[in-house]
Amino acid sequence: MALPGVRVVWRVAIAAVFAGVGCGCEREQPSSRPAPPADVPRVGAGPVSRDPVVPPSQSSTPALLPPLGSETDLVELRVSEAGSGIVSVPRNSLRPRPLVVVIHGEPSSSEQQCASWRRIVGPNLFVLCLRAATLAELSKAHLYYFEVDRREDGVRRALVALKAKYGAYLAPGPVVLVGTKEGAPVAAAIARQEPSFFSRLVLVHGGYERWSPTYGATYAARGGRRLLLVWDPSRPPSEVERAVQLARHSRIEARSMALDLSGGTFEGRSVEQLAPEFRWLVGGDSRFLEQESG
Repeated sequence: MALPGVRVVWRVAIAAVFAGVGCGCEREQPSSRPAPPADVPRVGAGPVSRDPVVPPSQSSTPALLPPLGSETDLVELRVSEAGSGIVSVPRNSLRPRPLVVVIHGEPSSSEQQCASWRRIVGPNLFVLCLRAATLAELSKAHLYYFEVDRREDGVRRALVALKAKYGAYLAPGPVVLVGTKEGAPVAAAIARQEPSFFSRLVLVHGGYERWSPTYGATYAARGGRRLLLVWDPSRPPSEVERAVQLARHSRIEARSMALDLSGGTFEGRSVEQLAPEFRWLVGGDSRFLEQESG
């Protein structure tokens, strides 16, 4: 069960970063767990791009924005002195766009991961890529006793940095959370803390073992909507099938698919196979399906 203090920390971060996201859960009292530090650094100019900081939108239904300028598709997002992530930006966008967060465990770089997921999700979304092995480095190590707490804090800091940099161009509302390989268990643990925010979850080649009757019931009751499990065809599918059945029993829409990722990244045919599954995952949320128009 998610600890009350953890959920309070997530709700504070979500309210500060993505206004308009309700948590859909009962009120809980804060615990004695330490809150994240208040001195979350704002993003400075990174070596990959020199995009200007954009002020937050002042309207719940903003008019068309100036085209989102960027010198490159992939932008370094400096999160703290200890580390950074990579953002694939929807260049020339005229309106707020939703977000896909990818926590990956592959040895390939975040740049490669973001380029692959850009081809999967299409041109009109933000894609933030964070490597699971370095997530804890984005946090302040002395504040947390457990590695998972530090990783969660790393994700929160990355979201704050992203909002500071792209403000009005980030659409309010839930985000899609993706975990691949070593990043899948991390994503599963984080999604459980605030299901209404991470209401659509993708676990690739891992993380299925975390899906239990309790997890499914909690995820569904607190706003979780859809689950996509991508499994390694060289391994027995029994664990994935069990996770899908548990999710459906909790009234979460769930699908699974086999996908060979022996090359470490999504390329060629794997992109073609996963793209329609992603469209199913975000179905019903019009923010993800809007096309650019003048």
